[in-house]
Amino acid sequence: MNGLSLPTLPKYAKVTITFFLLLIGLTYLVGVLNIYQKTKFTVQGAIENERGSEEKMIYPKEFGDMVSVTHFHLGGWAMMFMWVLLFFLFSTYGPKLKGVLGTLPFLLAPLDAGSMWLTRYAAPGFAYLLMAVGFLMAAIFGLVLVLDLINFWWGRKPVTQSA
Repeated sequence: MNGLSLPTLPKYAKVTITFFLLLIGLTYLVGVLNIYQKTKFTVQGAIENERGSEEKMIYPKEFGDMVSVTHFHLGGWAMMFMWVLLFFLFSTYGPKLKGVLGTLPFLLAPLDAGSMWLTRYAAPGFAYLLMAVGFLMAAIFGLVLVLDLINFWWGRKPVTQSA
């Protein structure tokens, strides 16, 4: 991108951004741990988390709680993905990979939030969609973060063309 790429950044910038990426990665991992604690990564756990369970004394999520969770998650995902993807856009990876990984999370986030609502109010079977989309978002986030770090520290500097 106009001569600026991750491998060409000065070391102090690479160190600062690396610490940022590690912290935001840890933040995402804590979110995943929170989901595991609530659902054990099972479809039944996802259903109970949204619809409740009398047997386990879990209350169904109320409308206001759903709005709150949706608002928090959409904003959080947008910011977290934008930051890791902003660095990724300045990597030396190809435009097709940047296009796919740069677009997919922003399509998946509303689908993930929507599947929470659908699981709660439409049918418990939407928990499969909720889990699949959530897994895909986490995998993309982790992949982009790792690719950022690899490109920062071990990426090839682009060859400059002289006029």
